[in-house]
Amino acid sequence: QPSGSILLQKTSSLTGQPVAGAVYSLYAGQDLYSGGIRIYAKDEKVAEGTTNEKGEILFDSLVPGKYYVKERTAEQEFFLREQNLLCLPGIKIQEAMKTGNF
Repeated sequence: QPSGSILLQKTSSLTGQPVAGAVYSLYAGQDLYSGGIRIYAKDEKVAEGTTNEKGEILFDSLVPGKYYVKERTAEQEFFLREQNLLCLPGIKIQEAMKTGNF
């Protein structure tokens, strides 16, 4: 079965610079199936990652479907974000997570 990937990029809306060290969890936005077998239940955590020096996390080899991310940790001056994403077979999604002060 084809798989997809999500490339998340976090940058500061104040400086435009990448933000390293932010931890994100990726969750199933729906029940996700592969070959007729349920792989993940809705709202189940699929993966977790930390942004690198480019502010990026790549979640790959994903079963096609709906996902959402939750930011688990952020630098003190930034607020936490949650965003819904759709992963399609063979498609890489690039999602910018802009951050800023309250």
